[in-house]
Amino acid sequence: MVAPLPPSVEVTFCPVDPPRRSLVACRLPERDQAQDDLFTVAPDPPELPGERSLFTHVAPRRGGDRPTATDTMANLVPLIDLVPRLIAATSEASTSQRALGEVVRAGLALVAAGRLLPCVTPTGWDSWAVAPLGSEDHAVLGALAASLPPEVHATPLPGTRSGSRLAGAEATVLSVWDALADALPRGEASEALAGSHLYSAEAPTRVPHLRPWAAKAIAQRCRGAALELCLHPPDSPESGDPWRLILRLRSRAHPTVAVLASGIADSDQRHRLGPTPWEDLRSELARAGAHWVVPPELAAVDHPTDTVLTDGQLDALIDATDALKRAGIRLFWPDDAALTTVKIRAELRPPSSGAFGMEELCDTRWRAHVDGRRLNADELDQLLASRRPLIRTPDGWVRVPDEVTAKLRTRGPEVTVGSAIADLMAGLEDEAGEPEGAGLGRLALEDTHAAEPTVVASPELVKRARRLAELAHEQPATDLSVPGLKAELRHYQVRGVAWMAGLAELGMGGVLADDMGLGKTLQTIAVHQLLHGPDAPTVPPLGRSESPEAPAGSGETPAAPLGPTLVVAPTSLLGTWERECRRFAPDTPVRRYHGARRDLGNLADNAVVVTTYGVLRRDHGELGKRTWGIVVADEAQAVKNPVSRAARSLRRVPGRFRLALTGTPVE
Repeated sequence: MVAPLPPSVEVTFCPVDPPRRSLVACRLPERDQAQDDLFTVAPDPPELPGERSLFTHVAPRRGGDRPTATDTMANLVPLIDLVPRLIAATSEASTSQRALGEVVRAGLALVAAGRLLPCVTPTGWDSWAVAPLGSEDHAVLGALAASLPPEVHATPLPGTRSGSRLAGAEATVLSVWDALADALPRGEASEALAGSHLYSAEAPTRVPHLRPWAAKAIAQRCRGAALELCLHPPDSPESGDPWRLILRLRSRAHPTVAVLASGIADSDQRHRLGPTPWEDLRSELARAGAHWVVPPELAAVDHPTDTVLTDGQLDALIDATDALKRAGIRLFWPDDAALTTVKIRAELRPPSSGAFGMEELCDTRWRAHVDGRRLNADELDQLLASRRPLIRTPDGWVRVPDEVTAKLRTRGPEVTVGSAIADLMAGLEDEAGEPEGAGLGRLALEDTHAAEPTVVASPELVKRARRLAELAHEQPATDLSVPGLKAELRHYQVRGVAWMAGLAELGMGGVLADDMGLGKTLQTIAVHQLLHGPDAPTVPPLGRSESPEAPAGSGETPAAPLGPTLVVAPTSLLGTWERECRRFAPDTPVRRYHGARRDLGNLADNAVVVTTYGVLRRDHGELGKRTWGIVVADEAQAVKNPVSRAARSLRRVPGRFRLALTGTPVE
């Protein structure tokens, strides 16, 4: 990163012929000698760039005094070498540094836009100048000159004998721009590309004989008037009438003078447009044709004035706005028809089923916004029904690109719940407050197109992601009350039970992966008791569509009975599950679904059914007929292969809360 000049340094621009050799005088302000004494040690002055040399400094007048010119010492630095340090000036820098930095920034923008013309300096050197300047450029020039502190142009006005007149502020701004224009296009690469040293080599070349040629080039580019394109909307948006394009000429010599093409013949300002306004107009239209297809009824006539535009021509003209502006041709809208462009974003919602898996796709809906305001259903219908590139809304005229309407007619990007929640959780730490929908930056990058949509999560999805993040860190109360549980849970078991209950309330499953001997079975029985208790959190039922206004647990929808719990375990653990259930939850009915007389009839809502993976493979049809409240896969590494028959059978059994238990979570 380039370091700025020391903040106290004052800078003065010193023009040179040729302009590319112009200098900047850098000097420190005079110190107050009255403060120096034998007991004061002056700090070392900051180091300045450039060579120490004399230059003529003109101090601005005070009161009625004339400016005074004095030869003073300063460090002289080529302007082109100082550009990075000037534009790096901070708010702590001197006024002259900041002002010259702004002039340099504006000059760089003009050079980057290709506003360059070859010319010959007064002493006959080859040089480049910034030209032509449009009305906006003249406005910038005037603003910079008006705010330019005297220190920046504290050099003698050329041609004055005494050197006691300040160089003009506007002339100084133009000189800085010309110095940049003359220096930047030069170098070995430019010389090789041009095939000549003229106007490309850094070393100056005397070319007084080219003065007529340069004058002609400037005259051709800097014609008397610049073209402006004015759009006029239909009187009634509902009429379907076309937009009109009206041509206007603005004087380059007098930027405040603008005349409609239809009024050139009768205008008392015609003389300010130059000697050949119609020729200038046709020439400007030809230049515009490099960036936009000019309607034939304008391009093929001697005196073009205005025309109606088809929807396609209007859309193409709006697309070309930036390119035309860079070429110095501006597009104008009526004051009451400021144009905005409709933006769309994909809103992700949880799947319509209350409980869902991480691999399920979110419900995705495109939403349209204008200046941050979401369009209501009627406005969205109007937008989709209109086949026009511009429609009228309470916000004014709104542009509707074809890409936007095409997107709005599609379902939206396919995003899994897992991807959405992972992206949300990664960004939750940076969020402030409760946004309407949190942005999903990584997912947005995966679905970019011309209209630049964003991907956001619905409030319900944000709520679930935030709650999931909280579950991973919160410390539950140590005295968690589990109805009907005849056991005292350890602190880590309390946390595990609270975590599983939280997942169930969110409609999400989980993996409890405590080491062997830490009580995974007891924690699972506790969750069963907690979710079947009188004050149990609401577990989203399968197949019920939820809205952000009535999320799970809101109390607006009567809670359905949770249903019995199905535990699938290796055969060797069936007895363990039966004993542990009867020991820790003696009031809970337990049924073994195994052997020749297995039966699921008359199951209580709070029952626990234990079975094996072998029975599951054979009876997945029977087990799948019932919606279980909780489905538990014990020693879940047994179904680690997702394409195995046991894993596929397990997925066919519906459960509102699904839980895997394993001591080997990597598997």
